Amino acid sequence: MVRNERVQQAEAGVPRTADGYTIDELETLDKKKLKKAREAFNAAMKPSSSKSSEPGKKSKKKSGAQDRRTTRDDFSADTGFRTIAETVDRHEVYHKAVQLPEEDVRNLQTFYKRAHEEVSRMGRRRVKKSGGEDDDDLGERVQATLLREDFCGTAIVCREWSKLSPENIAYGVDLDAAVLDYADKVTRGTKGGTESERVKLYWGDVLVDQHKPVAPSDQNVRIVEDDDTPTADKRGSLGALPKVDIIAGLNYGVCYFGDRTTLVKYLRASRSRLRDGGVLVVDVFGGGNVTSGKGRIVERRFEDFTYYFEQRGYDVYTNCCEIHLHFRFPKDGSWLRSVFRYTFRAYTIPEIREAMIEAGFSETMVWWAPSGSSVDEDDDEEDEYDVDEEGDDCGSDKKSEAGDEEGSDEERTRERTRESDEQDGVGIHEYTLVTDRHIPQVPSWNAYIVGIL
Repeated sequence: MVRNERVQQAEAGVPRTADGYTIDELETLDKKKLKKAREAFNAAMKPSSSKSSEPGKKSKKKSGAQDRRTTRDDFSADTGFRTIAETVDRHEVYHKAVQLPEEDVRNLQTFYKRAHEEVSRMGRRRVKKSGGEDDDDLGERVQATLLREDFCGTAIVCREWSKLSPENIAYGVDLDAAVLDYADKVTRGTKGGTESERVKLYWGDVLVDQHKPVAPSDQNVRIVEDDDTPTADKRGSLGALPKVDIIAGLNYGVCYFGDRTTLVKYLRASRSRLRDGGVLVVDVFGGGNVTSGKGRIVERRFEDFTYYFEQRGYDVYTNCCEIHLHFRFPKDGSWLRSVFRYTFRAYTIPEIREAMIEAGFSETMVWWAPSGSSVDEDDDEEDEYDVDEEGDDCGSDKKSEAGDEEGSDEERTRERTRESDEQDGVGIHEYTLVTDRHIPQVPSWNAYIVGIL
């Protein structure tokens, strides 16, 4: 459970935590705690130097010696001193800090349903029911069953999608062979259930020609083939995958593409792999704090670790920024520094929408939410929003007691565009469908953009 989230904008271009430290300063302070933990371990493992007073008798252990040895589990005594950071599963802490796959898949279901309702309302298309007759109401169409998750990483969204229904199948695509191996052994393996049989992993580049064979770089990676046989000896292509109802490029996947040409290439390739009525869902981030150039730190505190999302500056020539993810373990003072690093382009919502239309999508929808909390550097008053544990933060109806003015533009816009949970279905929470083509600037926001085939 998240205890707290704070967003601290940098002063003089140096991002600082909510306590006023830079990441380097905080790690330096923790080194003292780490030194003490190492000394405690060494003391616990040091053999007793006391001698037996009588031949043939063993010396009596000092009181407390056994107690000290109980710390062995904490410090992995069987293999020598090891920090928590050295023993923790980095993917596991990332999941806990950033992702909520249960919410992701419910959001995807809702986006699909609402996209069909919107197209039906506009009278843009007629589709066939399974029986063959025309149906003008796309809102009544069968639920989406086939998902392709691009940039899937450990594929926990794929697994969660397959849990929703025995009819659901998910295909995970990623370029990182090592993380796909983890997905195969852990997500589908030790932590998977019967739904894992309907999670298919694919090593490949989402930008590669859809029919060009791609060879795996790791013999443990499973490749999806035309006959659906997982074998490391075969070669596969994205063209071997069936067309799907939803393609999801989450966790800011499209922000990897540093230029518009590459972005449009991806959008066109995705469009070609969607079934009739399919949707592409991507997410982006932005806000005044993002583009200020000062950098920022988002901090989330959990019971056993603290997560830091650090943005280092912002290049207005390329609209790119460096993102570093850190994990701090206060129990022993150890860190995972920059364990995940990205160079992201901060695309605007209009840029993505226009690129989708150019790529051939008929319509777009935008779901938006303010994210995190911002710290006013002048008076230290906060404009607070409730957030989930997920990287896609959900805004709240709550206003800061010391912040927003009554009837602000932001509040009026959110009131106009808010859709009830009863109408939208489970999973939308505080993301709002933008219906009046206006979004006010806020310090930080996230958005889902849906391209409709």
